[in-house]
Amino acid sequence: MEEEKKFITYKVVNLENKKIGFELLIRGEKKVFTPEQCMGFYLKKVKTYFEKNNLNSKEIVISCPTYATNAERQAYLDAAEIAGIKCIRLINESTACALTYGFFRKSDLDAEKHRTVAFVDFGHSKLTITFAQFLKGKMKILATHSDKNLGARHIDYLLFELLGGEFAKKYGCDPRENIRCRLRLLDSIEKMRKLLTSNKEADVICEALLEDEDLKRHFNRDDLELLMAPFVVNFRKCLEDALTNSGKYSIFYTSYANKSGRQSNFIPCFWRFVGN
Repeated sequence: MEEEKKFITYKVVNLENKKIGFELLIRGEKKVFTPEQCMGFYLKKVKTYFEKNNLNSKEIVISCPTYATNAERQAYLDAAEIAGIKCIRLINESTACALTYGFFRKSDLDAEKHRTVAFVDFGHSKLTITFAQFLKGKMKILATHSDKNLGARHIDYLLFELLGGEFAKKYGCDPRENIRCRLRLLDSIEKMRKLLTSNKEADVICEALLEDEDLKRHFNRDDLELLMAPFVVNFRKCLEDALTNSGKYSIFYTSYANKSGRQSNFIPCFWRFVGN
């Protein structure tokens, strides 16, 4: 929980049922919302996007991390109920990813020769490596391994601490202690990180970040990769553990499912390892 708190901008309070809540100030009144309620609001908002496109189904399939506990899985179901949506099935993200691949590639699959596919899901908050085997009309998960503390937000937080510290040292005021400044800085960092996907250089720019002082910092891809070195080590370890659990297979294809902005040195690291 302490690890999660550094990513949360709202006050976390303990509830009577040994759960947590988020304390918000709405129109001058303090209110506390549970994580299930927050996700319920999110699902309800997502539902409106489907309704605008004349998709009015009240049923949904939700995917969750493979390592989710029974209590956490129940929380997903409770969130769907709060949103007024019936969750007809709760499946692992690794299974959902493999099923999607099999559905759209079913015409390419052989009825007798197995195809082994590696799925690399580097998301906002965690990394999951999945190995799946396919035949025409059949799919089997060989192994899946996750690192719940390796995601894009961890890279952003590292940069946030670096830039926030530099700003505080230069101007004598710390943007990391102001929620509005914190969110603005994290947003600028995310944009810079994504720009470095296809560009060799990018800037983090926040005008009048705090006390009318501007923050501007230039980065190139080499700078970012140097800062990311510890994360690459953890990334490789996750790959090694997943491949060890799956056994030795000839990898036909690697699917890179990314929700965070591709990091240029992650994929070469993966290919070098698989190639060996």
